[in-house]
Amino acid sequence: MSDYRRMLYGTTFSLIVGVLALTIPHAQAPESLAGYKLPTKEMRLDPKALERVDAAHTVAVLATSMPFMMKEGAGVLVSYRAGRVGPDKAKADVMKVLNEWGIFTVIDDPSAADLVFAIQEETLGPSFMSDGKPRLKDTLAVFPTGGPGAAPPLWVGIDTENALAAASGLTTPDSEGVVERFRRDVENARKRRER
Repeated sequence: MSDYRRMLYGTTFSLIVGVLALTIPHAQAPESLAGYKLPTKEMRLDPKALERVDAAHTVAVLATSMPFMMKEGAGVLVSYRAGRVGPDKAKADVMKVLNEWGIFTVIDDPSAADLVFAIQEETLGPSFMSDGKPRLKDTLAVFPTGGPGAAPPLWVGIDTENALAAASGLTTPDSEGVVERFRRDVENARKRRER
């Protein structure tokens, strides 16, 4: 094969990988999450937010998944933690906890729900402590009804996978932990109110 052909094939391959890398993350983010701004800081339940949660009967779950992207040579490397290549597993994790809790009915239409649970899974780049393995960060925001951007969230939780856990490979990351934290916060807030 001539040098020209090798260069042409290499350039074509790099272009295809680059285009795929740029389009994959956008394909993973459902348009229904547009307008729901996920804060970067955690937020606890205040008494008014607890009243809103207690009055809720229906919830909708929206999910998005963000890969770690790193420029490598002429292309872009796209990686997801633990093979979670899209938002489906994150959404399933949230719905599992909600179904076990049993106080809400999960529906598909966010505009008709009393609460909207927006979960974002983000694959973080490797760190020295994680032995070069990517980690997972889950952000859950619980919004009141009213449509995207209509009101700030009632509660925000953020769980970042421990670097040593990622390095050991003994744990499987999931979104259940952050939803369980919301459940505990609601139950603890109810106990404080009853005192």
